[in-house]
Amino acid sequence: TKPGQLQSTRKLRRVTEKLCGTSFSKDQVSRMTQALDEELALWRRRPLTKRYPYLVIDARYEHVREDGQVENDAVLHVMGIDEEGYRDMLSVGVAPGEEEESWGEVLRDLLDRGLDAEAVRCVVSDEHRGLGAAVQRYLPRAMCQRCQAHYQRNAGTKVPRKARAEVHARLRDVFEAPDFDEAWGRVLKLAKEWEGRFPEFIEWMLETIEESLTVFHLPGGRRRRLRTTNGLERYGQEFKRRSRVIRIFPNRASCLRLATALGMEQSEEWLTGYRYLDMSVSEQGTRQEHARELEEVVV
Repeated sequence: TKPGQLQSTRKLRRVTEKLCGTSFSKDQVSRMTQALDEELALWRRRPLTKRYPYLVIDARYEHVREDGQVENDAVLHVMGIDEEGYRDMLSVGVAPGEEEESWGEVLRDLLDRGLDAEAVRCVVSDEHRGLGAAVQRYLPRAMCQRCQAHYQRNAGTKVPRKARAEVHARLRDVFEAPDFDEAWGRVLKLAKEWEGRFPEFIEWMLETIEESLTVFHLPGGRRRRLRTTNGLERYGQEFKRRSRVIRIFPNRASCLRLATALGMEQSEEWLTGYRYLDMSVSEQGTRQEHARELEEVVV
């Protein structure tokens, strides 16, 4: 049974009848759902025995019915990259929002399950509300890298539509710099050239862009993978594809059920698949690789 078909007892009953060629009572379906939920909960609570130098964190919103009202709940997920360069889905959860308390619960749970806070070198994410404060509190030694693809999208909203392509190109030039000093020099050059043309954008950029340049302090050969949340967003795209047919989850538990089932499926694929990061390589990727990575997610 696909995870997307497990969002309610009623739908599960229809699916099992079709698959098995026999009818099931409501109680039988409820027991099957309970058994599934217990298995999924065991996976969410599994001990973390590896060290994860890099975490990639993201959130997406889904409509969930709670107490007779439709709420916009956040599905929070954390991907870890271990010392051998393989990905694993470390955490999946559903919360009313992205406040510091919600992210704090996620990080506390990871630490309780064995995450080595001292080993986490960098956290890659978009600018999620409350996440930065939670990372500072629970992972104080970790650097924070703001997703460059999301940053470019946000930058496009700060200028007239006809100037967005030009803004994306200039920011891409910054992000493709060979090192931090060169990148910052290109930022200052852009600020000088455009301070009279787009003053509000330049003010915003100077206040925020350094958050997206943290990756320059990491080994060059790992920067292309760690400069965006792309490695995790593809899981989000699959979640979106499955949840689109549901539209409104009947409750928070059903949303968590789908998110966890997909997380388990994705983890198995990652752990038995290719190495995401070559942890032995330190040379910088080519400009063509950098440009292609950003083009895929910004345009």
